[in-house]
Amino acid sequence: MLHLHCTPAPLELAQLPAAQVAYALLKIQTDTRLAAPTAALDACAWVFLVDASHSMQIPIVTDAVFRELARSGTVHETLVDGVAVWQFSGAVPEHVRAASPTALGYVYDALHSIVEHLRGQDQFALVACAERAELLVPLHTGREREQLLAQLGALHATELGDGTELAVGLQLALDHLQRVPVSLARRVVLLTDGFTQDAAACLALAQRAAREQVAVSTLGLGGDFQEELLTALADSSGGRAIMLRDVEQIGAAVAAEFTAARFALAPTLRLVLDLSQGVQVRHITRIAPELTLLTPQHSSDGRQVVVAAGDVGRDGTLTLLLELLVPPAPRAAPIEQRRVRLAQVRVQGAGNLAAASSDLIARYAPHAAPLAPPVQAAVAQASTARLLQRALALARQGKAGEAGNLLHTAATRLREQGKHTLADTVQREAATLLQTGKTTRLGAKELAYATRRLGGG
Repeated sequence: MLHLHCTPAPLELAQLPAAQVAYALLKIQTDTRLAAPTAALDACAWVFLVDASHSMQIPIVTDAVFRELARSGTVHETLVDGVAVWQFSGAVPEHVRAASPTALGYVYDALHSIVEHLRGQDQFALVACAERAELLVPLHTGREREQLLAQLGALHATELGDGTELAVGLQLALDHLQRVPVSLARRVVLLTDGFTQDAAACLALAQRAAREQVAVSTLGLGGDFQEELLTALADSSGGRAIMLRDVEQIGAAVAAEFTAARFALAPTLRLVLDLSQGVQVRHITRIAPELTLLTPQHSSDGRQVVVAAGDVGRDGTLTLLLELLVPPAPRAAPIEQRRVRLAQVRVQGAGNLAAASSDLIARYAPHAAPLAPPVQAAVAQASTARLLQRALALARQGKAGEAGNLLHTAATRLREQGKHTLADTVQREAATLLQTGKTTRLGAKELAYATRRLGGG
């Protein structure tokens, strides 16, 4: 069963003649005495979507082998799928291919381990995409482990083109999950190392995933993937976004993603706000288990807002910060009686979890009460994360001065919040941006993913 708690309750607002901003901290909890994993669900269904473009298939050679190849003229620098790489001038020498792993090889090893640990009712499928998409392994249950393991080998022989069109793969993955009953938690785990031309189509599919309560988690590998797109896909659908610096991290990241889904007490929650007249939602931010700037979907009349909130994990709590714009207090009643229902709040889970609902009430007084410390801390974290997001957007637009100044401000706020290591990272990136007009190769990505470390409280 889900439980919903609001701080403060009721909201304490000032009697003002104009609209004002109000903050509410929502805690969604489950009964932690339930026996995880997925206590309210039968099992999990995963579709792993892997970018199988040529950049994922390039042999990863040791420094010694690379120097030997460079001296012999066997490799030259070029762009593959938008990624600057050293490429073999002709066919890869057979002895090099046999001795050198590839990113797809690390993916295969990670998935092999996952399949070995599937429970009987769990379901697993594998989709590969490049210029085209192909269902390499249709959904099978954990009871069909031998068949699954045999079919995983198709990943090594995949030839789907040079480029990357993630949308065709994501659509195939979502279509395939439609056959899975809602009694299972449904997930897409996407791994890519490069650039896709179909970002708008990907974002539309993430909105579809949110409506169907399918979480899309994204794993971005290396230094040349689109962090803005991958974080947006995850944030729109209630998934997780993870950055991998190198291929050795693939196994641990894939295992962590599958473990998080398996042990979720309440997966793929949706928050629904039915707003009273004149109330608007400015922002919804997930504060814990990790900070995420969520992407609400609004009804045509603006009176209903729905957001994919994510999972209640093993600790039994998910925390959201609502930022609302609320109208002035009504004048009909004495001020001490001016209580207004701002919204009805509902939380819906997958499977047979009983939904939770509550009215969000505001009470008006001559002066607003100060924010409670937990709410104040959440507001500071969310504000800093949005400041970083805005700075990175300005940097992408070539507005280095504005972006660098905002990063300096963000670094100051981070120090005030006790996040000194992250503040130092932001400060260094700001200095580089102001000196060179650009972010460092990995700097923008690191900051985009680092904002998630602001939450957890």
